[in-house]
Amino acid sequence: MRKSHWIATVLVLLLGLSLVVAACGGDDATTTTTAPASSETTAPASSETTAPQSTEPIKIGQLVSLTGTGAAPAAAIVAAVKVEAEYINANGGVNGRPIEIITEDDKSDVSAAVAAATKLIDQAGVSALIGPFPQYVEAAARDVAEKAEIVDVLYMPPTLDSLKITDAKWAFLCTAGPDALNDALVKLAKAEGYTNIVSIADNLSIHQETLELLKDSLPAAGINLTALSDTWTLEETDLGPISAKIAAAAKSANPDALFILSNPLHAPGIQKNLRGLGVETQIVGSPAATSPAMFMQGPQDAEGMIAIGTGTVNAFALPEDFPGQAKMVEFATRFQEKTGQPADFYAGFGYDALHLLVDAMITAGGDDKAAVRDALENTTNWQGMQGVFNYSPTDHVGIHGGLAQWKIANGTFEFIRDLNAAGM
Repeated sequence: MRKSHWIATVLVLLLGLSLVVAACGGDDATTTTTAPASSETTAPASSETTAPQSTEPIKIGQLVSLTGTGAAPAAAIVAAVKVEAEYINANGGVNGRPIEIITEDDKSDVSAAVAAATKLIDQAGVSALIGPFPQYVEAAARDVAEKAEIVDVLYMPPTLDSLKITDAKWAFLCTAGPDALNDALVKLAKAEGYTNIVSIADNLSIHQETLELLKDSLPAAGINLTALSDTWTLEETDLGPISAKIAAAAKSANPDALFILSNPLHAPGIQKNLRGLGVETQIVGSPAATSPAMFMQGPQDAEGMIAIGTGTVNAFALPEDFPGQAKMVEFATRFQEKTGQPADFYAGFGYDALHLLVDAMITAGGDDKAAVRDALENTTNWQGMQGVFNYSPTDHVGIHGGLAQWKIANGTFEFIRDLNAAGM
């Protein structure tokens, strides 16, 4: 896919974070060091071990979009992995062994991602992988992991098809998919008392599939839904036509809310257009609408919008009884101190992928591939930045929930309520 105005604009917004990443080590390989253990992520060596503990680094390959259509949001993932790798190593690594992150650019492209994964496995000799980032690379990345028999924790949302996979051995996902988004939106509609909704989605798979689920779930909950078949791409520069169609549907159906499942560059513009067309109906967005990119065109365009998103949208605004609140605040504080930027939900992707893998390695006693896979597969009630994870031999998605309701007020995200933070 060619670079677009959307990509260029987002890169301007996230340039500060990208520069932080570059300053921290913008080459293909990033090596971290070790320090004495003192963290909850470390485990003591067995008292029965008589051989000296290895201090050789454990190599973890990171596939991520340094370039291409996914580069802008992936900057936060890269920064989070670097911050957390340093944190893990400063607190003992994996039973005394430091982790070394070796990064390859998946270029937001299927062929490039496969080539990069193969390089990391065959040439760099990594023990496990995290990534790649784009959702449409998922199938190819899974195939590489399964054939190479190497653990890969992919930070991308599952598709409806991948939610049905029950025989995966090596590939694990760590981001909520359309099932969790659908559940959260239905709960939000009930909590707000909505009885009549108009919804539309851009062409991103996660949005289109969530809309498909809403077509059944909202009516089943007694809520009328007018689902528009119109859509638009990330490269769209003229939002007038799609805004006019939404406005026409709103004036015809007179809904309580508009569920506009859009990328963060288009959502504020659509709201601005609708207000200009006289539509004052409450707009509700997807997790993409909790990105800092929402404010790029000016906070006033996004003001008042509601969206669903993870706790890392604004950890400091979470109530103390929100699942994982203390852990999220700790990470958000560490991330901001290291990067000078607030942690967003993309940063949570990087945190969860790396810590899930490292915790499995600690449980496994090292980087033996089969042992790490088994440990990860048996991970239960694991609190991450995106929610609670429960993997099993038949569920390699692990997270089905983790979302809260947020509202944009005065240029920030205000917490409204928990929707399915602990799961569906």
